[in-house]
Amino acid sequence: MFSWDNLHKLYFIGIKGGGMSALARLLKQKGFEVCGSDVEDEFFSDKLLADSGIEVFSPFSLDNIPSQVDLVVYSTAYNRGNNKELAHFLSSKNIPVLSYPEALGQVMSLYRAIAVSGTHGKTTTTALLSFILQQANYDPSAIIGSSVPQFNSNVLLGKSSLLVVETDEYQNKFRHYQPDLLIVNNIDWDHPDFFADEQSYFDVFVEFIRKVPAGGVVVANFDDENVRAAVKQSQTKAEVQWYSLEDKQADFFVANKGNDEDWQYFSVYNKGQYINSGRSLIFGDFNLYNIAAAITLSRALGVEFDKILSAVSRFAGTLKRFESKGEIKGVKIFDDFAHHPSEIKATLQMARRRFPKQRITVVFQPHTYSRTQRFFKEFSKSFAGVDQVIILDIFSSAREKQGKIDSNMLAQAINKETGKAIYLPTAEDAYRWLKDKLQAGDILITMGAGKADQVIDLIKNG
Repeated sequence: MFSWDNLHKLYFIGIKGGGMSALARLLKQKGFEVCGSDVEDEFFSDKLLADSGIEVFSPFSLDNIPSQVDLVVYSTAYNRGNNKELAHFLSSKNIPVLSYPEALGQVMSLYRAIAVSGTHGKTTTTALLSFILQQANYDPSAIIGSSVPQFNSNVLLGKSSLLVVETDEYQNKFRHYQPDLLIVNNIDWDHPDFFADEQSYFDVFVEFIRKVPAGGVVVANFDDENVRAAVKQSQTKAEVQWYSLEDKQADFFVANKGNDEDWQYFSVYNKGQYINSGRSLIFGDFNLYNIAAAITLSRALGVEFDKILSAVSRFAGTLKRFESKGEIKGVKIFDDFAHHPSEIKATLQMARRRFPKQRITVVFQPHTYSRTQRFFKEFSKSFAGVDQVIILDIFSSAREKQGKIDSNMLAQAINKETGKAIYLPTAEDAYRWLKDKLQAGDILITMGAGKADQVIDLIKNG
């Protein structure tokens, strides 16, 4: 049986990642001494870790390892074969070594844990739910995959028994978690480098839903056919609360009432009965689903509607989720994490509805060769409705370094669908191409889980 007793100094390998940095900061705030290592690349978490007093060593090296370590936590992006530090600790066998999901599962067991899952929308839903509970004085703790400007952090340390956690399905991390309450936003096959087919991906959600105990609550998206099937197949003993944008008889139905450039408007119904109307600073049907999920879970905890809608109206989103990066020479700039075809399509549809008359340019960097190859056809059809697409070289990440396709091939495929794509290898190339073409009134969106946002810095500094 794992115990946190008598542990003092914790060492994190791959500490800069969203979940890893959040967990490191939570444990630091709980009184542990924490340090770690990572690559030299810049991450959003760099400042957060520094502000928490957590030392980060770069690059990976055996020279980084402190003389005393009581527990090692490592990112699943690394293994014995590709990280010398991890290989050292696994070989020594004198120090306990936990993967990030194993460590997170141990922390979740100390709380009444609320897990937020789904292929898309996890970060925004986790952040919004945490914000609602914080504003309603439920005083939760939270671990979020991106920084939330209104928290100035990707972690909350509350004093209540509630812990809200963004839970990632990749590599079936679900098997390490035991949630008391669970949100399932959607199930849309992803991570083909790990899940060989749609069925294997679907199955991990079924098992995760099944883990919620009797007396717990599963909050599920009624409009997602895979979610409905997974809940049914799980034969869950927990209470199931459904939310919907299509079925007015769902436990909570959210009706889209349109938007202007500043607000998205909606109405909320409980089992067909009108409750109230609200407005949001985050846009698109995909965000209405996130809002509906957060409303449903908040109500399951007893939060009053007025407090929920008040918090929703003040929630400003998270970093890299259609995050406004300001306006330069009349060009409005946004940055978005979308790296799956469904996410790209939904985000760009929202952008076109919000800015119906403006010229929209997208700079997109595909994320991993395996995802780009497996969803190549879907990617090629995801950019409809925008005026120009720039495709950067594929961001390989720590998982893989090469593949059978490249970004030039993707640009050509997009051109067959829309005729509006150009391949430019680097952010510098994109900046040089853009600087004389962007005009006042244009919209520029950088997209992807890689480094497409470097274009923004080049524009600002240009």
